[in-house]
Amino acid sequence: MWQEPMANISKVEGVSRILAKLKSLENRFGGKSGASVITGYTKSYALIVHERKTTRSGQPKYLEQPARELSEEFGKITTNAIKSGATAEQALKLAALRLQRESQKLVPVKTGDLKGSAFTRVE
Repeated sequence: MWQEPMANISKVEGVSRILAKLKSLENRFGGKSGASVITGYTKSYALIVHERKTTRSGQPKYLEQPARELSEEFGKITTNAIKSGATAEQALKLAALRLQRESQKLVPVKTGDLKGSAFTRVE
């Protein structure tokens, strides 16, 4: 039986770097919460679908693409929230929820299970 090879996890590291940059804003404004926020998908096949070159609907790189395209906006969301009195945790969660919403628009949808498995959580 043919199995699709595991997707290269290193390509997802770009999203982690963007979120790390957002977290660095906390230090700029004096916060020290140590909070981090994760956005992702819980379905076991999420990474495989993310890395596929072609899909029947939606598109590959459904999480990475909006993370790259909206990185400046995420910075603005985070900066504005911190300047308005939000904690770093709250500011990061706002930006991460925006990433989640945008990525869900691009998820290849067949049954909706993958799209529905999106999450954002504070650690």
